[in-house]
Amino acid sequence: MRDAIEVLGADRIDHGVRAIEDPELVELLVRRQIPLGTCPISNVALGVYPSLAGHPLDALRKAGVPVSINTDDPSLLDTTLEASYAACA
Repeated sequence: MRDAIEVLGADRIDHGVRAIEDPELVELLVRRQIPLGTCPISNVALGVYPSLAGHPLDALRKAGVPVSINTDDPSLLDTTLEASYAACA
């Protein structure tokens, strides 16, 4: 992710929630205001995180990273964007 930002000039990252594991990367995202497009329902369904409660969406937001809630494949994951927002609320 860091190379995508620093070398390629990425100004938006999708599925970058694991950035929370690297405080320097989080700071880079905050400093450059690079938004992360997140899919929390997908992350839980695919086992990236065990639950929404354990998902770093709120921690990223509180750190100052711009985040959005999205859906990967609503029909496959049996969700909608509205349901994803409600689940994350």
